[in-house]
Amino acid sequence: MRESSHHGSPAGGSSHCGRLFLNPASSAGSRQPGPHPLRRGPPAPPPSAAPAAAPAALLTSSSTGQLLSKDFSQINSLCKVPALKDGDFILSESTAILIYLSCKYPTADHWYPSNVQARARIHEYLGWHADCVRGTFGAPLWIQVLAPLIGVHLPEEKVQRNRAAIDRALQQLEDKFLRDQAFLTGQDVTLADLMALEELIQPVAVGFDLFEGRPKLAAWRERLEAFLGTDLCQETHGLILNILEQAANKKIPDPAPEIYPYMLLRISRIP
Repeated sequence: MRESSHHGSPAGGSSHCGRLFLNPASSAGSRQPGPHPLRRGPPAPPPSAAPAAAPAALLTSSSTGQLLSKDFSQINSLCKVPALKDGDFILSESTAILIYLSCKYPTADHWYPSNVQARARIHEYLGWHADCVRGTFGAPLWIQVLAPLIGVHLPEEKVQRNRAAIDRALQQLEDKFLRDQAFLTGQDVTLADLMALEELIQPVAVGFDLFEGRPKLAAWRERLEAFLGTDLCQETHGLILNILEQAANKKIPDPAPEIYPYMLLRISRIP
C-alpha cells in the first residue's frame, strides 16, 4: 500500500475510489486464521458517503479534486490517501492502517504475528523502510513521469544520486532483512513484505529493473507474488506498470494548476 497525496499521483485526472470491505461479524480485538485479511470490493464513493452497512471503508485512490475537497479534508486533513473510516474512527498512513486492520479484524496470524518478538521484527523493518525506502524508491517515477508533466526536468547528477541510494538500500535489504530467509522477517509473509513490494515496484514501472542481477531479491518477489496471487498482483500493479506507455501516449491528464506548489515541493525533496 503506497501513500499518495494530491501531489503523489499522476494527478489532475480522474481515477476511481477503491474501498475495501471488512468482515462485519468481526469483533474488536479478535484475531484468528483466515484465507485473506481483506477482500476487495467494487469502486465506491468516498468513505464519508459509504453506506451504513459497510463497517469500514478504505479510500485508496481518488482524483485531485476529491483530495483537495473540504469533505475529504475532514477525513484526512493531510489530503492524501489511503484513509480509513471505521465507524466514527478515522485513520491515515498506510502502515498504521494495515496494523489496525490486522489487530481488529480476523486475519491470518502471519501478517502481524501475536508473538511479540516476531512483531518487533516487523516494526524493525518498517522503521528502516520509512528512512531508507519511502521517498527514495518513488523518486524515479517523479523524475521520469511526474516532474515533466509540469515542465520540470531534473539534472542527471540527481538521477545518478538516486540510483546510488536505491542500490545501497537494496543491498541493506538483502543483507540485513532478507538474508537467507523466505521473506523479510522470517519464513512467513508479513506486512513488512507488502510494504516493501509496493515501493520496489515503482522504479520497475519506469524501466529501472532493480531485481535484475539480484537473484535473491527476485526470488523473494516471485515467492511473495505467488503467495498473493497473480490476478491480485496484476490488478494492483497494472496501472503503475503501464505508466510509461500512458505518458508516451499523452494519456496522463495535466495536473491542476493549484497542485503545482505541492508537486514542486515534492520534487525539491529529491536529494
